[in-house]
Amino acid sequence: MLALRFLAPMLAVFLWSNLGLAESRIALVIGNSDYEAVSPLDNPINDASDLAIALEGLGFEVLLGLDLTREEMVARAREFGTKAERSDVALMFYAGHGFQVEGRNYLVPVNATIQSAQDIPVQTIALDEIVAEMGKSAGIRLVILDACRDNPFEAAGIEVADNGLARVGSDADFLFAYATQPDNVAYDGTGRNSFFTEALLNHIYTPGEDISDLMINVRKDVLA
Repeated sequence: MLALRFLAPMLAVFLWSNLGLAESRIALVIGNSDYEAVSPLDNPINDASDLAIALEGLGFEVLLGLDLTREEMVARAREFGTKAERSDVALMFYAGHGFQVEGRNYLVPVNATIQSAQDIPVQTIALDEIVAEMGKSAGIRLVILDACRDNPFEAAGIEVADNGLARVGSDADFLFAYATQPDNVAYDGTGRNSFFTEALLNHIYTPGEDISDLMINVRKDVLA
């Protein structure tokens, strides 16, 4: 399944092809696969690399990060925030492990080692921290998450509230797209890319298609 949340009405009619008309477009693209303390994932680095190329073709300046540590993710997010201040479109894509605790979403760096719930804030990155960096942009802000897999720390006995990622609030001028419905689990795929990213890559260059139609077509491919 795929869920798309339009958190500002203007985004529902914003043409994807119009991104090429914006003066400044910045994207933060992260793919974490080679985890040290939890199960590795096959596809996120491929997903991030392939989407980065596609976004560059749409005129984005792409900050690509593969298999990032927490320190590297923090540094890349801050760089992204600085560039987003001057951008007309700011886009963030993350593929890798992600989970929620008490309604707050966390993205997992490759060096995360969590022995207890108290370790979560210092070993992972809260999604809302990156969203706050994106908030520095006065333009359109897009968040695409292919990070809704099972609790990676279950084997260590650490419980999280629900499967997948929590629904994000109604920030103005933001669009959030998930690889699956909130509180559900997505899958890593059986080929080079996840089912979600493969579908996104197949449709991202379709001319004259607004974002709503784009994601509806992506959802159809994921279901198929």
